[in-house]
Amino acid sequence: MSEPIRLTSTVDGEPFLSTDALSLLLGVDEGLIAERFKQTDPSTSAGVMLLPEAWMKQGRRRAREAMAHTGSNDMLSALRYWARKKGLDVILTEDPEGGDAHQV
Repeated sequence: MSEPIRLTSTVDGEPFLSTDALSLLLGVDEGLIAERFKQTDPSTSAGVMLLPEAWMKQGRRRAREAMAHTGSNDMLSALRYWARKKGLDVILTEDPEGGDAHQV
C-alpha cells in the first residue's frame, strides 16, 4: 500500500493546500499546477498563485458537483469527495494548529 497523500497542512497558523489538493479541486494535472507554482514570484505576488480562468471555471463546476453529492459546500468536503472518487488514500489536517491529521 502506498503512502497517503497530504492534501492540507498548517504553516505558521495558516492553512495551505498541496498541489495534489489543488489538482483534486480543479481537475487539473498536479504537474501543471506544480509548474505554475514554480513560475510564481513571491516577491511580486505575495505568494499568491494566479490561476488560468479555465482552471477556475472547471474548479467551480467541480465544487458544485461535490456539493450536490455531499450536501456540503466546504472545501474539505469537496476534497474528501474527489479523493474518494479517485480512490486515493489522503491525509487532511483540519485543526488550525496543524493537529488532528486523519486519513480519508
